[in-house]
Amino acid sequence: MGVGIQVSDPAGASGSSLAVNLTERYQNAYRVARTACGLGTAAKVVGLFAGGLVLLGGLVGAAGALGQAGFIGGLVLACIIATLFWILGTLVAAIGENLKASLDTAVHTSTFLDNAQRAKIMSLN
Repeated sequence: MGVGIQVSDPAGASGSSLAVNLTERYQNAYRVARTACGLGTAAKVVGLFAGGLVLLGGLVGAAGALGQAGFIGGLVLACIIATLFWILGTLVAAIGENLKASLDTAVHTSTFLDNAQRAKIMSLN
């Protein structure tokens, strides 16, 4: 009659078309999550590089007319820049990792996928 609890496997009802569409959707979402993690790592690297350049500028300033004040100012500014970028990178990477964890849960609990499809989607094989 169609009322009540479904006993049969829902994956068999609509065939492999549903699994293919679902696989594509999850793989796209995993790409977004990996991109967020990569952007977080890139922000950390850029921050360290920018901090190093500012520190180098402070060293050049210390050798010139600014003296020791140029070095101390460059050191403080380099630390601030590197720290801010590191925090930003960590937050962006954490968002990506959180998205991956949510996707892992969604893929694991999907009744429309078998274990081989789950492993493929999560890049476990």
